[in-house]
Amino acid sequence: MTTTDSDLDRHEAAFHRWAPYFLLGLSFLLALATAGEIMPSGRDQIAAYALVGAALVLQLWWSWSHRLHRGPNAVSVTYYVLRWAIAAALTTLSGFFAFYVAAGYYDTTK
Repeated sequence: MTTTDSDLDRHEAAFHRWAPYFLLGLSFLLALATAGEIMPSGRDQIAAYALVGAALVLQLWWSWSHRLHRGPNAVSVTYYVLRWAIAAALTTLSGFFAFYVAAGYYDTTK
C-alpha cells in the first residue's frame, strides 16, 4: 500500500464518519430556514425536531456500535432499517432531508 492509498483510505473513513452528521445538519438548517413555507403547521415542526433528534441519537449510537459489530449482521440491519424509516419520515416533512437520505447509501457500501 502506498502513501497515496493510505491517504485515500483515511479520507474515505473520514467521509463515512462525518458525512451523515454534516448532511443531517445541512438538511435541518435548510428545512428550518424554509419552515414557514414547507412545514406550515407547528405539529410538523415538532415532528421534525423529534425525528432529527432521533436521527442524531441513532448516528451517535452507530458511530460507537459499528466498531463492535463489523460486517453485515442483525445490528447493522436494524440500524439501516431505523435510519431508512427516520429519513423517509423526515423527507415527507421537508424535501431538504433527502440530502440526509443520500448519506445512507454510503453506509451500505462500507
